[in-house]
Amino acid sequence: VHSVSQEDGRRIKLNYEQYNAFGSGTFDGPVATLDWREYISVGNNHVLSLRLVRGQASSNAKPFELGGNFDQFDSLAGSIALRGYDGSSSKLRGSRMNLLSAEWRIPLMEVFDGWMAPPVGLGKTAMSVFVDTGRASGEGNNGRYYTGVGVEFKPSVLLGLDNFLLDMRLGFAQGLDDDLGETNVYFSLGTSF
Repeated sequence: VHSVSQEDGRRIKLNYEQYNAFGSGTFDGPVATLDWREYISVGNNHVLSLRLVRGQASSNAKPFELGGNFDQFDSLAGSIALRGYDGSSSKLRGSRMNLLSAEWRIPLMEVFDGWMAPPVGLGKTAMSVFVDTGRASGEGNNGRYYTGVGVEFKPSVLLGLDNFLLDMRLGFAQGLDDDLGETNVYFSLGTSF
């Protein structure tokens, strides 16, 4: 009841997709990805969240892109978040991709109170401290690992009298590479369906 995320167990997603299945399009070839998320309870509703993402695409398929603060799968290969990097560099693109991420998720407080006009309130609040490291290789890219670190503040916003829940994230990330790393401050507001 008091948890800020899943506290124990794992989620494993394996995808295999084929570009150009019907003979049209720019890219041609298969793409396979594995996304393994492990959750370990470390007491008092604190959670250690570990993530491994591996991807392999044919040389004719769209390459993977590492960077940004949110995963974006608008295409089959997609963009995988590597916080602290913007993803515009060719050194963060390739037909093979690995990403390792570790987050310590810390509950801060439970408010569950707010205002009637407008009907807005605050639910659980948490923060996380993270480290991401990833690489993309292929197409002349040697596949060096790049690492980012940061912190996120995660309050839950309650809307309306029926308490529609919105998840908010306010984050700070720093890429540790002298050439490609950058300082990012980011914000998101959304919900799961």
